[in-house]
Amino acid sequence: MYILGIYDGHDAGACIVKDGVVLRAVNEERFTRKKFYIGFPYLSIEFLLRDLKLRKKNIDYIAIGGLSGVVVKDVEDPTGGFGSGIGRLYSELSFFDFALRQPFIRPLHILSSMTLRKRKLATILKKIGFYQPIEFVEHHKSHAYSAYYTFGKHPAWVFTVDGTGDYVSATVYAPNNPLHRVATTLTYDSPGYFYSEITHLLGYKMLRHEGKITGLAAFGNPDVLYDQLKPALGLTSDKTQFRNRFKAVGMRAIRKMRRLTKNHEAKDVAAAAQYILEETVVEHIAHMLKGQKKVDVALAGGTFANVKLNQRIHELKNVNTVFIHPHMGDGGLNVGAALYVWSELTRKNGKAPLPKSIPHAYLGPEYNDPEIKAAIDRAGLKGRLSKNVDKEIAQFIADGKVVARFNGRMEYGPRALGNRSILYSAKDPSVNQWLNKRLKRTEFMPFAPSTLWEYRDHCYKNVVGAEHAAEFMTITFDCTPWTKKNCPAIVHVDGTARPQLVKKEINPSYYKIIDEYRKITGSPTIVNTSFNMHEEPIVCTPDDAIRSFLQGHLDLIALGNWIVLHETPKKNR
Repeated sequence: MYILGIYDGHDAGACIVKDGVVLRAVNEERFTRKKFYIGFPYLSIEFLLRDLKLRKKNIDYIAIGGLSGVVVKDVEDPTGGFGSGIGRLYSELSFFDFALRQPFIRPLHILSSMTLRKRKLATILKKIGFYQPIEFVEHHKSHAYSAYYTFGKHPAWVFTVDGTGDYVSATVYAPNNPLHRVATTLTYDSPGYFYSEITHLLGYKMLRHEGKITGLAAFGNPDVLYDQLKPALGLTSDKTQFRNRFKAVGMRAIRKMRRLTKNHEAKDVAAAAQYILEETVVEHIAHMLKGQKKVDVALAGGTFANVKLNQRIHELKNVNTVFIHPHMGDGGLNVGAALYVWSELTRKNGKAPLPKSIPHAYLGPEYNDPEIKAAIDRAGLKGRLSKNVDKEIAQFIADGKVVARFNGRMEYGPRALGNRSILYSAKDPSVNQWLNKRLKRTEFMPFAPSTLWEYRDHCYKNVVGAEHAAEFMTITFDCTPWTKKNCPAIVHVDGTARPQLVKKEINPSYYKIIDEYRKITGSPTIVNTSFNMHEEPIVCTPDDAIRSFLQGHLDLIALGNWIVLHETPKKNR
């Protein structure tokens, strides 16, 4: 049974699920080169069918993530501010949510929006040759099923938190089969809104730069503005829902925050916001798990892109294992919707669908050496075919070179996990300044590390129970004294790092690079940052990679088995 999962909103994408296994999953931004692309994922679907050698008639069902929303052709810059795209939608939802919280108005509004969207999507799908049954899956249910059915553990508690989706911002699912929702928070009281408002307040782009706030927070003092900002995010008296007592959301909330934080440093604003988010979400989860002994917890929703928050949840005494879906944001809704439809169809056939652990996130396109060679030729560059490219890359890194690596299948989700990555030694703490400058990035967090699986406890503290999450670079850990001394480039000012733990059986080639580097230097850890220029999606094709490599003035690029040193292209000399 093949199920095509589709999401057409913020960070649109598509996937193919067969018998509960995610075969391929991609996001449209990688093909259009427009970050967080909004619109129907034509190119993603085209790739899925071509790569899996499927015809449209081979698809049995189509699952759509989210109920409400309007399909748009394209948005040039969906997160450019409150005047366009997502920003405008965010402002409008803030205004109308007072009314939409009412028990009768909200479902009527969703129904009318869904009717329009369903009609438009059905028209598009028929136009491109799909006539299969279509099922729309509620936004947070899609998030929940993306986490639960890729976790691989049953029973498990599932928590979803984001800005908004179908006018809901957070849900709790108690262990059951099927999952049983026991708590819901609506948009007005959104934790995700709160953090995005802080992001916008500090001059960054909401829904895009929240990670910068997380990094900046470690430099500030949360106590300076805690009392002023705390009313913006709290809990109901029974702690089952989030509650906004700020009496403002959207632009009104930002204006109020601006008055309250006037003449204060950005780092203290960020520190207070981060502390309040961690405190509130952890208190909510702790309450929902009260009385439980050791439980497994799965997380999804854009708020769980906050790696420091995920660490705090992992540290709860009665949390046995924590897992964050590799694409925790809206870009993972297509996967969650498809897994929900698969689980329901399986259940109707008299079977109990149990979750399957997602082994890796290498679910996108790959390119062979002849295709890579053609791209090198198109760029007018000289390359050479390496007989042992992994060992050569390790030596280059040990020699202090910045290596852009393009190999194997592209990663699904927001993290580069070695196949579309820029690699460097973790011994040089100054890399965060000069390499970010080359890539035209403004970051407050150090680069993330990739560490050999066998050395996880040597490098990081309290890893047990979050190992699988760390394979996808979705959680921070406190660093050991050894790491602080020997890998300063990846240690944040608060002593934490956000590692990718690399297993030999999952990515043998990338593992070999790090292991060869370890043999040379004694360190099982290297710097791994995403292969892209600032404000661009992670590279997808060899042409994307070469263009980004040249723009970033990196030392060399390894594309498959090809190595190209940085030089001016012949045609441009």
